[in-house]
Amino acid sequence: MPFMCHLGLRKRLLTCAASASALCLLLVQERSAGAQIVASPPASHPIYVSVPDAAMDDSARKTFVAAAAKFGLGPVETADLPDPPAPVAAKGLTAAVARCKDLSFDEAQRLLVPALAEAEATGAAGLSQEQLCDLHLYSAMALDRADWRDLPEAGPAAPAPEAWRAYLASAVLCPGRQLYQRTFPPLALVRYAAAVAEVQRRGAGVLYVQAASDALICIDGRPCVPSPASLAAPYGEHFIRVQRPGRLPWTQKVPLTLSRLEIDVPDQTFKTYSDNEAAAHARRMSAAFALVAELKPGNPVLLELRLVDVPTGRRIDSTRVPVTGEVGGVHAAVMRLDEQARRRDLRAQQGHDAANEGAEFLIAPAPTKASDGGQPASQDPSGWAQKRWPMLVAVGVVVATSLVLSLAVALDDKMAVQ
Repeated sequence: MPFMCHLGLRKRLLTCAASASALCLLLVQERSAGAQIVASPPASHPIYVSVPDAAMDDSARKTFVAAAAKFGLGPVETADLPDPPAPVAAKGLTAAVARCKDLSFDEAQRLLVPALAEAEATGAAGLSQEQLCDLHLYSAMALDRADWRDLPEAGPAAPAPEAWRAYLASAVLCPGRQLYQRTFPPLALVRYAAAVAEVQRRGAGVLYVQAASDALICIDGRPCVPSPASLAAPYGEHFIRVQRPGRLPWTQKVPLTLSRLEIDVPDQTFKTYSDNEAAAHARRMSAAFALVAELKPGNPVLLELRLVDVPTGRRIDSTRVPVTGEVGGVHAAVMRLDEQARRRDLRAQQGHDAANEGAEFLIAPAPTKASDGGQPASQDPSGWAQKRWPMLVAVGVVVATSLVLSLAVALDDKMAVQ
């Protein structure tokens, strides 16, 4: 009978020990799972700004995506450079032509003035060669009040100076154009023929435009051609527009007065994705910073990486690295900027105002050891125990299990003696 009692007690002790060990493992696993659930998002949200027509755009994007994945930044958002405002000169021209046909010349001129200003500012963006000619021709007709009345036998009076300049400008842009009698009034036919004769009398020269190797050059609304571009044209004013991937267009209205006019287009300004827009995208992802990678086409092709503070939209730091060759430069830049973001985010959570900090935060301080645990246990015993409670539970269970097993062994020894 005593033997049976000891045996039952031993089994119960061993069962309790096994249950305690299982409970310890379950608690640690639950704690780990809970930590994963409440894990905070990355401090910086990665954004790649694409330049679709530029060389190396796809390669640069893949390199940045790989670097973001390596440092745990999460999925990369792809954004496009903002498009310039759509040109509206063509719409203004259409409306002005209708007003001229109705003989509403003042209304037509009010529509043509901004359209002409836009054409000059944009290098005739959105206009064909014929439309650019029509802008000047209908402006001349509106100023000349060219209606459908028959002309006197002695011929029309001399035009006003501004109207004559507009006729000449149209003839310079389209010297071989012939106006249809059914479409244009008699006065416009006579004036335009005189303007064409004057332009032919002046002579012509060669307009030579040279820009970067990836540039496209448009002259007087003609189809764009690769750089360099050459055009034999009448003496007078001509419209030039130079387009490059990732850069703002270069435009100029130039007077051709020489037998050969050579134009070297200066280096064009890069388009850019605004810091405020990047901050808005990162804010929607609950990130404290935006880590932006923006391609800068040229020779060499560069990738600009910058860190933007989400609450203020302020640029904290930026750098440019070559896209060609080793990818280590891009990876190192991503790591450095993301480390700044993490440390600033940590300091903000601890009550520091990172926005007002000095330049010392541009270089991150030495990292604190992960095993440091914050304050010593003597200064904060409750916090120290709370941070280490899975370890304490595990140690306690192990100690309890050892005691239970010791009792079981002692019972076995006692039974053996009996």
